[in-house]
Formats: sequence, structure tokens, C-alpha cells
Amino acid sequence: MQVRKSSHVYNCRVGYTVTTKVGTAVVRNRIKRRLRSAVMAVFTEKAVIGFDYVLIARRTALTADFATIVQDLQRALDHVHANRAKGATEQVRINALSPSENTS
Repeated sequence: MQVRKSSHVYNCRVGYTVTTKVGTAVVRNRIKRRLRSAVMAVFTEKAVIGFDYVLIARRTALTADFATIVQDLQRALDHVHANRAKGATEQVRINALSPSENTS
């Protein structure tokens, strides 16, 4: 996930990146649908107005348990906003989306 301070002060925006390396259009769209559902479940409580979020998906998001994706997204948002005073842009790896490269 990437986060940056936005010029839109009345809402937050979310973008999804799923490259063609992940799979066909059907697979990429399915992953985006899963991420959108997770965002709707988490962002009402955890997102901060005035920030832009970009979720960069990996193929494991297709088969990961939905509860794991939600939990990892919550953890990533907590991490990002706990450290937001350090700078405007920060990247956080979400375990369910990229299990081989974890940062804790």
C-alpha cells in the first residue's frame, strides 16, 4: 500500500493496481473486487480524510482468506497513520497481498 497526503480535504481516495503479470483480466478484476470489499469493511473506521491510498495487489490476494486480507489491511492502515508525522509518502507491504516480502 502507498499513502500520501491529498489535496482533497473532504474525502479520501483509493486506487487499485493489479498488473498483467498477476493474470488475465478475469483474475485481475476478481482481485480488485476482493480488495474493494475489504476496503469497504475497513476504511469506514480506519481511513483518514485527506489521504490517497493505493493498494498494489499480488496474485495471492486471489486465494487468501478474506478475513486475512481485512486484518492485514487494518494493520497496514494502523502502521501508516501511526507514523504519518515522519513524511507525506509511505509504503507498507500487506502480508496477504505479498507474503514473500513482509515488513513488520
